Amino acid sequence: MFYFFEKDHEFVRCEIVEDAGRWKIFITEPGGHERFEQFASSGDAHSRWKELEARFTIDGWFGPYGRD
Repeated sequence: MFYFFEKDHEFVRCEIVEDAGRWKIFITEPGGHERFEQFASSGDAHSRWKELEARFTIDGWFGPYGRD
């Protein structure tokens, strides 16, 4: 699942992926720099996702807009 946040006509793309029993959150910044965080459980990934979503909102990003 992809999620997008928008600010000043730029986008941050987030992708949440399950890979061999581990969960990853990939974040692609407006300039194309990509990073990821890895988690042992879906609960841990979900908690981190909520933190990221709150941080983007605080920083003035609008979203998330979901896309499969």
